[in-house]
Amino acid sequence: MWALTRINPEIFKITIGFLLLGYGLWMLIRSKSSAKMSQKPMLDGVVGLNGGFMGGFAGLAGLLPTLWVGMQNLPKNVQRGTFEPYILIVNLVGIAVFFIAGKITMQVGVDLLWALPALIIGSWLGVKVYPLINDTVFRKTVLVLILLSGLMLLV
Repeated sequence: MWALTRINPEIFKITIGFLLLGYGLWMLIRSKSSAKMSQKPMLDGVVGLNGGFMGGFAGLAGLLPTLWVGMQNLPKNVQRGTFEPYILIVNLVGIAVFFIAGKITMQVGVDLLWALPALIIGSWLGVKVYPLINDTVFRKTVLVLILLSGLMLLV
């Protein structure tokens, strides 16, 4: 939250957009990565800390952990079982911090109500489709979504 008043959002957006494009292209071209979670616990902590920072600053808590776990070529269940609980916990902490700081307004509640149907439908579809896809399709789907996110930030 502290960074919200100190970092230029436009520069941050462009930087993240290029990061997502570069990562997505690199991971689609490169089939294997040498990063191993069990061999780099300090780096895992750095990724988690920066994910928490990005969650408080821009609502992107899961970005770096998702990229980091994706680099390790883990099975889809391990990837999902790693970044989904992390994202949930960091977002709950973020909501609590914003609430305590008085940043949760009536407009935030109204916006949430408008977004809720799309969130519910999207989550339901994801839960239904997930068991039907294999690790390769999961990996490529995540990478394509990362690429699209990067492009959307840059246009």
